[in-house]
Amino acid sequence: MKKILIIDNSKVTISMFKNTLNQELDLEIVAAHSLEESKKYLQNGSFFMAVTNLNLPDVNRNENLELLESYNIPTIIFSSQIESKLLEDKKFPNI
Repeated sequence: MKKILIIDNSKVTISMFKNTLNQELDLEIVAAHSLEESKKYLQNGSFFMAVTNLNLPDVNRNENLELLESYNIPTIIFSSQIESKLLEDKKFPNI
């Protein structure tokens, strides 16, 4: 079974993602509430993809994106704030 990593410090947001994904897809969903917790999961398993918030309490700038990129994990980013510099650096298509 494919695994997806959801990284967010909000229990409500994680619950929403889990409920939606469990209804629609056959995936194992792993939830991390911090960058440190996500590092532990990434070291112990492989993930099909990740969904992450940019604003985590233990993240400086884009550490979570750099971490996921170092594992070559396709990532969906959700946030109320996305800097244009980030978009330029990552060369996101169609945004």
